[in-house]
Amino acid sequence: SGYIRVTCGFNDHIMYAVGHQDWLVEDPAKSGEVEVSLVNYIDAAQQYFDDLVIKATDDELFAGGYLRGHFDLAVGYAQVEELNLEIDELNETVEKSLVKAYRNGELNEEDKALVVRLWEEVKALA
Repeated sequence: SGYIRVTCGFNDHIMYAVGHQDWLVEDPAKSGEVEVSLVNYIDAAQQYFDDLVIKATDDELFAGGYLRGHFDLAVGYAQVEELNLEIDELNETVEKSLVKAYRNGELNEEDKALVVRLWEEVKALA
């Protein structure tokens, strides 16, 4: 439980909560069994990004930081707007943001390939 501060522009910050059960996703078809919650997924993704610092190459660190920015902004936006998202909806938001960035030419092909690979690893945490 806690808050993560996301820098989203020059001196602009968003604080969003992690570890709170109000973001828990339940599937009524499973008689109240709790699936991986959005919070657990976010926590796992944040840990994944943190772990990159220890083991990643310089290029992977760049791609991971780039991806983390898109991920954190999507989570921050959902928190500020009080959206009750499921994991798939969060992932779709991140992917739309990444596609827009790719179309704007923000990354070269090598960096784009690394971001895509790391994104697939993050999505596998769900």
